[in-house]
Amino acid sequence: IVTKQAQPVFDGEARGRGFRVLLLVDRSGSMLGPRIEQAERACTVVRRALKFPFVKMDVWGFQSTNANVVEITRFDAGTEVLGEKVSPVSGGTPLPQAITVAVNYLKQFKDKTFLFVVTDGEPHFVNKDHQPYDVKSLKDSTHNAIREARASGIQVVC
Repeated sequence: IVTKQAQPVFDGEARGRGFRVLLLVDRSGSMLGPRIEQAERACTVVRRALKFPFVKMDVWGFQSTNANVVEITRFDAGTEVLGEKVSPVSGGTPLPQAITVAVNYLKQFKDKTFLFVVTDGEPHFVNKDHQPYDVKSLKDSTHNAIREARASGIQVVC
């Protein structure tokens, strides 16, 4: 029932440990130009919205400029620029591999954990012989990595 009578918002106060957030940002070649700028804005909005003393935040970029290698760039939490001014935005999109690395990192914390994945689309990754992995198998691997994260108690937002 909605009334004009004042109602308490909280039943009681409790202390929590806070939570941890990892922003995982696609820095592959398809993100060049306006897309990386949009990703930067999205990360800035999330960082500002969650700027509380009880929130610990990491910002990582991922890409693959060498065959069968996933490159993870760890940015300072306050970094506003994730694009070309920092380092080249290029290469493939090793999405399932990057998510797996992020999940393994987040599993070590006892805090409530969240993984935000900022990407423009399909994974693309090549093996050591420079042959692309099948997109369907990469998508399946991405789904499995997200399922594993959620089964471990990590909230995933894409």
